Amino acid sequence: MEHPKITKLYKYFDKHERVLEILNTGRIYYPKPDKFNDPFDCDIDIISNVSWDQFEQAIRCEGKNLNKEPEEVEQKIRFLRNGDPAAIDEYQTKVREGVNQVRKILKEQGVLPLSTARDSIPMWGYYADGHKGICIELQRTPENALGSTAAGPVRYTDDYPEVSFFDLFERPGFLSNTVMYTKSNEWKDEHEWRIFLTNGNIFHDLPGEIAAVLFGLRTPKKHKREVAKLVRNRDGIALWQAVKAPERFQINFVEYQP
Repeated sequence: MEHPKITKLYKYFDKHERVLEILNTGRIYYPKPDKFNDPFDCDIDIISNVSWDQFEQAIRCEGKNLNKEPEEVEQKIRFLRNGDPAAIDEYQTKVREGVNQVRKILKEQGVLPLSTARDSIPMWGYYADGHKGICIELQRTPENALGSTAAGPVRYTDDYPEVSFFDLFERPGFLSNTVMYTKSNEWKDEHEWRIFLTNGNIFHDLPGEIAAVLFGLRTPKKHKREVAKLVRNRDGIALWQAVKAPERFQINFVEYQP
């Protein structure tokens, strides 16, 4: 399992009814990327114009895969460069079509965004209804989906990522993974992880066991009692209450007491 030190991931909720539903069904909603508040999410154009050097690299890769003799490949490159300069335009069109197809596929996928942070004051504010919501803690192990290659951390950057033509043609899935796991640096404080499904806007089994339920600083007592009633009958799920740390802007957690 990659990133073995990451054993817990967190999901914030603004409505306690969603947490009750998850506890009752063991299923969670995977929205499509267009449901997110970031219009760049899974919808960035990372391919620039194709240079002749890149074009030649692609032809050499193709020749190698087809077991062509090196001289035969170089002869083809010389012919295209001298006799058919428009070939690169046709090739670039095909590449663009392929990239656009990948982007269409990604728009249909389901994405479950999670975080390694349980004590983020802004995230409790943004995603948990001003600290009135609830957060669940999911266990990540080598045996569950969160420990598989389907889940991973988001990479944050200021610029669109660059993908070489070698990456595009010699590393299947590299383009889609790059798009899916890259976001603007503006979001870096969310410490996001995500896991994907082929189809989105559906409910699916939890990718990991619920290890704990965390109540916010302002979670209504009624909501806490309803959730606690369900959890009390189950082994292995802890209940935590957020509290303000003394003398600094920080959230701590103590064991929940009804």
